[in-house]
Order: sequence, then C-alpha cells, then structure tokens
Amino acid sequence: MSSKELGYSNIKSSRKAPVTLRNYVDLIFQANEDACWNECLPYLSPPGIEGSTSWDQKAVIDIILRHDQLKGNGSHITNYMFNNGMTKVMLWSEVVKVIRKAGFDMRRGRLMGVLEHKPEEAE
Repeated sequence: MSSKELGYSNIKSSRKAPVTLRNYVDLIFQANEDACWNECLPYLSPPGIEGSTSWDQKAVIDIILRHDQLKGNGSHITNYMFNNGMTKVMLWSEVVKVIRKAGFDMRRGRLMGVLEHKPEEAE
C-alpha cells in the first residue's frame, strides 16, 4: 500500500457518513439563529394557525423549502426532493423524524413539548 492510500484525508473521507435529507432539514432549522424553526413553531404548536393539522403541516413544509432556497443555503432539500421524486407529504415524515431526534415530543402532527431537556448546571 502506498502512503497516499493510507493518508488521513483519504481514510476519513471514505468513512464519512453520507449527507442525508434529515441532515439538510436539521441544518435548515439551525441556520440563521433558528430563523426557520422560529417561523415554523406557531404552526407546530397547538392549536396551530391554519385551522387544521394538514394545512399547518403544509405551511411548515413551505417555510422549510423557502428557507432552503434563500441565498447561502444551497437549495439542498429542493434538489434532493427533485432528484428522488419526493413530494411534500414525503418530506413531512422526514421533518417529524428530525424534530423527534432533536428531543421534541411530536404527537398527531403537533409539538407537545420537550422529551428530554437537561439544563446546563450553574457554575
């Protein structure tokens, strides 16, 4: 084996996990000091804004896609959806998984609270 084949960058890049749709959604929620998340929060929290859970979910997806297409975010989610033939309904299930993984309690399409919150201890 040559020293190039054993190079740190080569080995690290070969073991790197692929960037997934969930990573993109997570990054959009965190971008610009949680701007997207803060805009989505009224639609996710009961009783919502649009009058029904389905319309609130559609609004959340529209907000995510709008933030995805803003300058600097790269339209990764939009491109992923286009390349994989995804619909907004299919994207919603991934968004729920991201929200749950972050530690929020989602039930029936609504944000019900935080599953696990460990506040930092005061020094």
